[in-house]
Amino acid sequence: MAKILVSALSLAAITAGFGGGYAVASLTETHDSSHATSNNSLKENQAIQPELPDEGGPVEEKRSALTEVEPFWMNDRLVFLGRITIPVERPWGTSYVVTDLAVAMADAAQALALKSPDKALRLRDTALVELRSAATTRLLRDEPMDTAGLSEQLKVALERHVGVIDEMLLLSFYVADVPRT
Repeated sequence: MAKILVSALSLAAITAGFGGGYAVASLTETHDSSHATSNNSLKENQAIQPELPDEGGPVEEKRSALTEVEPFWMNDRLVFLGRITIPVERPWGTSYVVTDLAVAMADAAQALALKSPDKALRLRDTALVELRSAATTRLLRDEPMDTAGLSEQLKVALERHVGVIDEMLLLSFYVADVPRT
């Protein structure tokens, strides 16, 4: 009876969380649409005002160049492999390595071909196998961990499956140490 009650309570909590997410999303969508209409009226008001001459010179050019740079996650050449966590056994305890992986291809067409679910899953599995094997080597057991060597090992392993890879990216890499008791 207790198992049924716990299962029903869990299901109710999941349903409430899911419904709450939809409610919050619908509220933000209406907020964004009202914000967009206020931006349009602001642009109309600015169109009436006369243009002032630009006195910024090179500084303004640098600012506009900086704002035109797209964030790395918007790049068409990247194939994200996701977050992978692996344990690394050390003499004093276990370290859990958490890393977000991505592969940069030479062009967007190659990246698009690798973004299909079956190929992306194969890449992720290969990366996981290589990370598990690296956990038994000096790459991850030494202090500090050799992220450049790990990236190169992952790149070589993935190139066996997909051909030439422009770059193997460790987007995030952190370690949580758990001492033995």
